[in-house]
Amino acid sequence: MKTLPALTTALLCSFYPACNEQTPTPLAKTEQAPPSADANAPEKVQEKAILPNGDVVGKAWAAYGKKDYEGAVGFTESRLGSFKTSAQRIQDRLSKEGVQTPIGKVSKEQKQAVFNNGMLNDVAVCYYIKGLSLVKLGEAQKARDAFQGAVNLSHGRAWDPKGHFWSPAASAAQELEKLK
Repeated sequence: MKTLPALTTALLCSFYPACNEQTPTPLAKTEQAPPSADANAPEKVQEKAILPNGDVVGKAWAAYGKKDYEGAVGFTESRLGSFKTSAQRIQDRLSKEGVQTPIGKVSKEQKQAVFNNGMLNDVAVCYYIKGLSLVKLGEAQKARDAFQGAVNLSHGRAWDPKGHFWSPAASAAQELEKLK
């Protein structure tokens, strides 16, 4: 029986085409626009010919799946270093507005609303992958810190290509319990 990380890696790699690529795809389907000057404005999705957020997340999952834990940490840190502040702003806005971010199967409108928070979603998943990788590297305290980062982004979601969302925060909380 496969473990949750192994299943998650397989599922996410089937969703993110770059998981098995060595180079970025030339044109991303969607990419987060740079943070707007207005911290309360929702992030917008646009097409760009750069390495998409999902490709970085996919590459981090792929590295984890190949037991390249240091590589997985490197991919996650590239995303966290650039976007954790913006992700926290999105988290704060959603919390302030009392938004209930769904998990499981959702309508098309709900799915789009969750995807509109792509930067938050990617950062939450990156914290989770980083935590899993650090556990494998024997870095328990750093893993706790990474999992806590995911827990703090409770509105972040990950899309499972089987057709539903899951919560990196909830999964990270389970991993934190294991580290007590």
